[in-house]
Amino acid sequence: MIGQTNIADDKIPVLVVEDDNLVRRLLKRTLERHGYRAMVVDCAAKAREAWSARDGEFSLVISDVVMPGENGLLLCRALREDRPDLPILIITGFAPAEIVGEGGTIDYPVLPKPFTTAQLVAKIRELLG
Repeated sequence: MIGQTNIADDKIPVLVVEDDNLVRRLLKRTLERHGYRAMVVDCAAKAREAWSARDGEFSLVISDVVMPGENGLLLCRALREDRPDLPILIITGFAPAEIVGEGGTIDYPVLPKPFTTAQLVAKIRELLG
């Protein structure tokens, strides 16, 4: 089974893609304490599997960028092709220029690591309206 949580209840489902186990666990706990249903995976390949298994029924995707295998930006572009209105939040410890190179841009909101619980929850609420 992919992920660690069943999203069959009425809580807002969030897909979290983060390769660092500690950060992944903290994100899951934080989201669930604030009323969200978190499905957490450690790489883009598992995120794609979770997306397909749930027919893209996530209300938000939170993704790291630098991970083993496919990076988070490529994953998010693919998910947006499938669902153009999908809210996406990028979390990263890197500066945007380090991720995309000089002159590049990131097409999603970025929450730089480290961030506080309050910053994360505020950004999620902003994205979900």
